[in-house]
Amino acid sequence: MGIGLITRSLLVLVAVASSAVGCDAVERTSLTLTGTLEPGFASALDGPPASMDGINSEHARWEDGLAPGAVRFGTHADPAMVTLGPTDGGSPGYPAYDGKLSMNIKMPHGTPVLAPFDVRLIGFDNRGALVRGSSADGSEQAPFDDLELCFESLSREWPGTIMCVYHLATSPLLVGHPDDVRCAIADRWEDRTGAAAGRQFYAMNEDVADTEVASACGARIDAGLGRGRVLGYSGTVGDNPHVAFKFKVPASGPNPLTETGDLNLHWVQPARFFYWRCHEDDVSFQPGVLAYPVACGGYKVATHQQEISFKY
Repeated sequence: MGIGLITRSLLVLVAVASSAVGCDAVERTSLTLTGTLEPGFASALDGPPASMDGINSEHARWEDGLAPGAVRFGTHADPAMVTLGPTDGGSPGYPAYDGKLSMNIKMPHGTPVLAPFDVRLIGFDNRGALVRGSSADGSEQAPFDDLELCFESLSREWPGTIMCVYHLATSPLLVGHPDDVRCAIADRWEDRTGAAAGRQFYAMNEDVADTEVASACGARIDAGLGRGRVLGYSGTVGDNPHVAFKFKVPASGPNPLTETGDLNLHWVQPARFFYWRCHEDDVSFQPGVLAYPVACGGYKVATHQQEISFKY
């Protein structure tokens, strides 16, 4: 199928001022953008894929949250932070904290987390600790798994799209984590080593990290990872085992929240912006469709990659 030039309409939040992240008042405006994309490209802006067979198959199950220990949606992104596409993340509708950028998916600790599309690793930040906060004031969280990995899409359908995944316990892409003491999980959050390298993405800015101890993590920066391959293993914060996913999608209009970095990268509401389906090897996905980031629909991760100690 050839590449075509298509025009899309998008909703973007025009921001002014902010309590949590720099803006407490927003108004919506409509922009038009053009991009060179695959015809029939599926997204909240362009419409569903040609066939809905298997599309969003897990959404209803993940939204009801009735099965203890099962994979299910948690809190979605703060609608005030979403600058492209639908702002509502849908069920279960737990209120997001101010400035939250990510979609949480609850899953048992150590669950293999899969790449939704072809990606390359562009940054990491090791923030994990056995304990964060204090029992004296009720803020203690133990454990506090918070390894974050950031990726850039290698997919022709989502060029330039950024995905960061955090609250990971560990990753096969960091060969020194957590065994090397300089890349270990800290006893207490305030004593963490600060190992970080590559591109980092925050609510209003972007940065490049290169700390002294980063090399101890053995991060495979620039390594490519195919859709459906294991990128990490889910962690736990307190009594809440989950992983968080945040996406920035390029558009021709500027992101009104961005102060530094690529102004044309926009935060989206992942559960509603993208169309999803269960990964299957050797099966062609319709243009724009992403793989759910956990095994589902009969797909099974290779036995040796189910072990949290697995490294590439």
